[in-house]
Amino acid sequence: MSIDRQGMVTLWEPEGKAKLTAQLSQTDAVARARELALIEPMKRPARIVEALKDVMVDSDGKAATKADLDSQKIFALYYGASWCGPCRSFSPRS
Repeated sequence: MSIDRQGMVTLWEPEGKAKLTAQLSQTDAVARARELALIEPMKRPARIVEALKDVMVDSDGKAATKADLDSQKIFALYYGASWCGPCRSFSPRS
């Protein structure tokens, strides 16, 4: 991500294949950052919970509920692919 002197925000996809550009004044990025800065770090809401609350499973493969996740401070995430042999052997239900 970059912000130039004219207030243009640019987000690049990690491999550089795509980018998104917007005027900073057209986003709420600064306002949201200021709001979060006022909250003690350990009391800030976890964005990962909102993003993954409907798809996260525990180590037994059971759906994790938002209530289960809200109190967590550390998350371990594993990404696998159905076409990847080693991924399938590690998590055959993927």
